[in-house]
Amino acid sequence: MKKRIVLVRHANAEEPGFYGKDFDRKLIEKGLSESELMGDWLAGSSYLPEFIATSKAPRAAQTADIINKSLNLVSISYHQKLYDGGPLAYLNIVNQMDEKYATAMVVGHNPDISYFVDYLCGQNVGSMKKAGIAVIEFDDLAWNEISRGVGSLKLYTTPKMVRSEK
Repeated sequence: MKKRIVLVRHANAEEPGFYGKDFDRKLIEKGLSESELMGDWLAGSSYLPEFIATSKAPRAAQTADIINKSLNLVSISYHQKLYDGGPLAYLNIVNQMDEKYATAMVVGHNPDISYFVDYLCGQNVGSMKKAGIAVIEFDDLAWNEISRGVGSLKLYTTPKMVRSEK
C-alpha cells in the first residue's frame, strides 16, 4: 500500500529571547495566519493526513493544532523527541506509525525537518521555509520499512507560493 508523509516546518514564531528558552517560543501573528493558510490549502488538496505527529514545542504544536482545525479529521500525538532529536528521531516516529494510516503529517523544526526530507528521498529542498510543506510518497512499503532514500518528493510548497496561486 502506498504511504505518504506530509512534512511541515512550524510557522513564524517569536524570536529567541535573552531570558526565555528556545523550546517555549510561540507563534506570532504572522505564524498564526500562515498556519491557517496552509491548513486551508491542505484541506483542499489530495494530501489529507489521517494522523499528525508534532513536536511538543509550543510553536510546532500550535502549527499542528491550527492546521488540524482546517482538516477537522485527524488525531494528534505530541513528541518531545521531535524537538532537537535529529532526523533519526523523525524516522523513529514514522517507523512506529499505525498501518491503518496511509497518509500522516509530521510537524517539526529546522534544520532537522529539512535534513529529513533529504534523508527520505535524496532531494535537497534547501532550508524549508517556515510553514513550508513537503509531501513524500512511498510505494508498497509499511511504515516500519521506510528508511533512507526510499521516498519520492511529490511536492514542496510555502505560504508565499500558496498565496501566489490565488
